[in-house]
Amino acid sequence: MALRASSASDRLRRAVLAYVVVLVAMAAQAFARWREHPSPVTQAAAIGAALFVVSDAVLAIDRFHARVPVASLWILVTYWLAQWGIAQSVRETPPTADAPLPGAAPSDAPRREAVSPAAHPQSTGRERMR
Repeated sequence: MALRASSASDRLRRAVLAYVVVLVAMAAQAFARWREHPSPVTQAAAIGAALFVVSDAVLAIDRFHARVPVASLWILVTYWLAQWGIAQSVRETPPTADAPLPGAAPSDAPRREAVSPAAHPQSTGRERMR
């Protein structure tokens, strides 16, 4: 029985370690995106990611290390604020190659105007076929 308990404990430890790696990678990605493209949208994602890490850290400390006073309050508040921040970061349309992130300063690069095919009949290819 002790061998089986040790094996289960090792599996749980590996699963928790994998979860921590994924969680930290998510937060690092959010902060890297904020650093590369500073805007209110990327800031909300980074703050949400950080609060998600805090929420899970408080949960882990409370469950496996030492009791945290009013742990459920801290866990729920940081969790819901994290969810709010992440949700705010995806509310607006994602950026395209020639459009800045929402909330970012406009670029000095000229914008391409959309041209309708009716304005340029040669673009349809019909003239080339005749």
